[in-house]
Amino acid sequence: MERPFTQEDLEQIEAEMANIVTRKLAFQRVEMAREEAVRFFERQGEPYKVELLQELQAPTVSVYQQGDFVDMCRGPHLPHTGA
Repeated sequence: MERPFTQEDLEQIEAEMANIVTRKLAFQRVEMAREEAVRFFERQGEPYKVELLQELQAPTVSVYQQGDFVDMCRGPHLPHTGA
């Protein structure tokens, strides 16, 4: 962030979190080859995740998706965002 969060920012974040909870988006686990994950996160503009993946020795990694959001994670997760 270019500036500190304001109270209004925090209220907007909380409102979006409440929206996500009510949508009960399923957590979907996907296994990816490490190199595929590197390319995916490069396209997403996530240099820190790319760096972590390049240091990783495992041939595959797990990513979780809920709605449009995708992130690396070892898991496990709850069944959906409403839980």
